[in-house]
Amino acid sequence: MQKITLNGTLSISDTPSILNHMNYIITDLIDKTTETSITNILDTIHKSSNSIDKIVEIKGTIYINGHIFKGFGKLIFGKEDLKAKVNEYFVNGFPLERQLLELIGQNIEITIVDYTDSISEFIDDTTDITEDINNESKVS
Repeated sequence: MQKITLNGTLSISDTPSILNHMNYIITDLIDKTTETSITNILDTIHKSSNSIDKIVEIKGTIYINGHIFKGFGKLIFGKEDLKAKVNEYFVNGFPLERQLLELIGQNIEITIVDYTDSISEFIDDTTDITEDINNESKVS
């Protein structure tokens, strides 16, 4: 299990994500030059070969009103119904990208817990990391 917590302003990047679709980014509130792509983290989990079922937990808090959104379960990239024209990420039935789209410009904290252990490339010494107590290997 790996956990990353991002704090900052949510926006959409002009640069597409790893899997070439809408790219949601967090710009750090303190260091305004540091941007982290939420979408690239989700893309990395989705394309990972670590697990067939890409189990994640997503929790977000909006600073201005304290509203919390969350989802737990399998990360799915697809359409909610056949009439939808755009693929997007869902966590089980929770439409994550639709929630993010509504929050563009807001200051949020978002935590992504990856139960497939595939996001180590996004984790550095300053990121909040939680490892599975049964996993003896360390994340670098």
